[in-house]
Amino acid sequence: MSLSDKKLVMGIDEAGRGPIIGPMIVAGVVFEEDLENELIKIGVRDSKRIGQKRREKLFYQILEKAVYVIVRMISPKDVDENNINEIELDTIVRMIIGTCMSLNRCPDKIIIDAVGNPSGGEKYIRAKTGHKNVMMRIAADSNYPVVSAASIVAKVLREWHIERLKKSLGEFGSGYPSDIDTILWLENNKKLAEMLGGIHVRRKWETYKKHVRTYKGPPLIRRSDSETS
Repeated sequence: MSLSDKKLVMGIDEAGRGPIIGPMIVAGVVFEEDLENELIKIGVRDSKRIGQKRREKLFYQILEKAVYVIVRMISPKDVDENNINEIELDTIVRMIIGTCMSLNRCPDKIIIDAVGNPSGGEKYIRAKTGHKNVMMRIAADSNYPVVSAASIVAKVLREWHIERLKKSLGEFGSGYPSDIDTILWLENNKKLAEMLGGIHVRRKWETYKKHVRTYKGPPLIRRSDSETS
């Protein structure tokens, strides 16, 4: 049976919507529909529920089993200059169109982790791609194996990108505002953070305005330091 005779399902998810440092990665993976149970068997699930080493092992297994993988990076500059939901939806539209062109056919079903209002996102993507069997669901990365696989691909690639970035910028933690190491880096590298605004740092995030431009609060202490003191 050729690929054209098999039903294909595509899952799409992102990693990195909320950080102040680093890009957002959107990943799409296409599988033969009858492989979904196999994804469950090897342990594919929402990337946030899996440790880094396990994610990386699954990443390679996903690549081996997938019919097609497509990835797009959304830079801090793009996030600063656009509505994040709109730019993610437009990125997904381009990814679906690119996938259909590359495979010389479209996946039979496309499942996407929710972006903003799911019903509105569905309508937008259907209108822009012409694909009718599009599902956008809240917590799709937990409930649909193909979307879980996409979340793993996106998260692993973003983590690798962040590790490479640290080689030139120094240790800045995860890049998320909830990470004290990220806040410390912003506080201690204000000029560099301003220079990198739009390149690696998101300027329109409140965290940037607070800690790079106008921070007046008490000295910050690393969590590890405070726990041992």
